[in-house]
Amino acid sequence: QLHGADALVVMSVEKSEGKASEFMFAYCAGKPIIVVGNHDLNIFYHLDKVTLVNTIQEAIDALHRSVCP
Repeated sequence: QLHGADALVVMSVEKSEGKASEFMFAYCAGKPIIVVGNHDLNIFYHLDKVTLVNTIQEAIDALHRSVCP
């Protein structure tokens, strides 16, 4: 459940409207968001407080920084 999640990790490998809905729910709820992969598929990926990374390992490192400071 996204509502109970501590953060959202988006695997951005192809365009998907479902991911956009979940992304905006998490963003409006103030949850940390990490986008892995292609950062150009959704303009909202470039909002403030969204972490853009290229690899899953970078996402894991970012999760540790944002969820477990």
